[in-house]
Order: sequence, then C-alpha cells, then structure tokens
Amino acid sequence: MQLNDISIQENNITYNITLYGGIGDFFYGLKYKEDGTSKSLADIRYFIEDENGNVLEEKDEMNFEVNKEFVNECFNKDFNVEGNQLTDTITFIPAYNGVYDDFDSSKCLINTNELSTSVFPTSIEEDGVTYETVNGYGLANLEKDYTE
Repeated sequence: MQLNDISIQENNITYNITLYGGIGDFFYGLKYKEDGTSKSLADIRYFIEDENGNVLEEKDEMNFEVNKEFVNECFNKDFNVEGNQLTDTITFIPAYNGVYDDFDSSKCLINTNELSTSVFPTSIEEDGVTYETVNGYGLANLEKDYTE
C-alpha cells in the first residue's frame, strides 16, 4: 500500500491510497467491471441456489415476489445454518414507523380467496348499497388507525 495524499475538511479525514498486489486487484475487481466501468450493487452475483442445490442463472437469482409466504419464510429462517438459497441471502426486518401522513391507516385489504363465506362474505348490503369483493379482496374499516 502507498499513501498518496491526506485531505482534512473540518472533522472529515480522507486518505488517498494505492493498493498493490493481490489486495489491490481484489478491490479493483469489486469496484470495476471488466470493461473498466464502475460496478453498482446490481452487478453483484450471489450464486443463489434452488432447493436442489442448482445455481440459478444470474438474471433469475434475485427474481422473487414479496408476499406473505415469502416474508414468513424469511422471518422463520435459522441464520445459524449456512446456505446459498435466497432466504440465506436476504430477509425482511420488522420496523415501527408509526402512522403515516396522507395515508388512511384505519383501513386494510383482506384476501378472502381462501376464506369460507361464513367467515368473510363475498358481498354485503349496508344502507341499501351492496359491497362486493374485487378479485377476492375486501376492504375493511378498522376501529382505529393501526401501524404496520
């Protein structure tokens, strides 16, 4: 390593260095593509495997749908067990963000597709107006605003 320059601006100290040998090549390979253009996070290859241990193609390794089943699978992942499947690489983090401005937090969508009509009817009449589910989803009015 060679120290080329030190820059101090207020309390921010920056070191300009040149790395030689294997470590320099390693960091250069992290920062630049083979054609010399800069890499971004989208250029990282994770070598995600399917459930049979086959490595997915690069274009497919981060192709997934965020739904309740996938989030639940990620929440239940045991990170003491190493692996190369998608849930070994990404997960979701519960966050408390409070009640949002310009968002009605007293309503929610309910997926009725797998519920019996005795639990959640597909239509209801109220004050002479008939309300129906749309594509199996019903809008619910909650008693108060709820956070996520």
